[in-house]
Formats: sequence, structure tokens, C-alpha cells
Amino acid sequence: GVSDELWARYETYYERQAYEGAFDGPRLLAAMSRRSEYRASACLYLAQRDHLVGRGLHFFPGIAHEDNLFTFALLMDAERVAHSPVALYGRRVRPDSIVTAGSRASAARGYFVTWIEMVRLLHGRDFGDPEVTSQVATVVQSILTATRRNLSRLPSEEIDRLAAIDGYADAAALHLVVRRSWSDDRARRRLDRQLKTARAAQLAAPPAAEPVAE
Repeated sequence: GVSDELWARYETYYERQAYEGAFDGPRLLAAMSRRSEYRASACLYLAQRDHLVGRGLHFFPGIAHEDNLFTFALLMDAERVAHSPVALYGRRVRPDSIVTAGSRASAARGYFVTWIEMVRLLHGRDFGDPEVTSQVATVVQSILTATRRNLSRLPSEEIDRLAAIDGYADAAALHLVVRRSWSDDRARRRLDRQLKTARAAQLAAPPAAEPVAE
């Protein structure tokens, strides 16, 4: 029941190359991100219960796309991880799932909360490797991009509602970043529409008469 376009998007989405040996979590995330193969789906990760309990890891309540935050936190605190390219389960892609049919407002809220919590998780961390730091930052940046993409078509009131999610100053600062980017996106689209209207009017105008020499 899903479109051919959606099916094609997921057909090879979970395929990865081999990652030999053991890593710590941030380095495996960085290696996968470098190849554009990092996937946040929690179904792709097996974790020891002691690690989950000891780190207090759980899904953030009440948000959509919660795998993004859970898996990121899981890997940031993992001291030893490995990857096995074995297909252990099949995913059913449904047209009415949260991922394929969720509202933009719900998605924007989930991504915004995830972005705040990711930034907090990284506070004061030094991975000791600029490339790892860069790739981890790239994953966090992708969540900001997803936040902006889902907010861009929403009314101003939805942007205001995000401010009430978290009352801490760091969240308020990040909310200002999102609001500014929303305003910039609106201004850019308005300018694009004006340019298209001007071009259309120019094309529709009759050609100017050539001057006749006497």
C-alpha cells in the first residue's frame, strides 16, 4: 500500500558495508556517518541490559522519531561495540505509520527535543579525534535540518509552542536559533515567489517594437 517512491527509498536503506573489529560507540557512529550509513533505528542494535540500566537509558516519552535520541545516547556511552552485516529481521513499511504519515508538527517537536538533548549529551565531551568529533556533529546537525524542514511549512504559532517544551536557558537559546531559521526560510520562499512572478510577467509581456530608422 505504499508508493513506489517510498518503497524505493527503503529498498537499500539498511544496507551497510562491513565494519571489521571493535570500536567504542562514538567511533562506530563516526565510521558509519562518514559513509552515510549511520541509521538510528533501535531495531538495528543489540545492547546488554546492564549497560542500559547502568546508564539509565530509555526512550524519551511523548515524542515522535524517538529512535534518533535513544540510539545516539546508546552509542555515546558505549565503550565496546561491533557491527555484524547479518539480516536478522524484516521491516514492514506501512503507509499510515508515524514515519510515513506522521504530522509535521509532531515530527518537528520530536526532532527539536532530540536536538536539545543531543547537544546536552555532548556537553564537555572530548573524543580525542577531530574526525570523530566532526562526524558526531554531523549527525546532530542532521537533526537540526530535520527540525527546520518540518517547521518550515508550519504557522508561527507552532514555533511558539516549541518554546514551552523546555524551560531551561540552553533550550531557549536553541529555540531562538530555530525561530530565526524559520523566519529566514519564510523570507527566502517569499523572495522566490516574487522572482517567479516577475519572470512570468516578463515572459508574458509583448515584445517591444523595434525602432524604425528614417
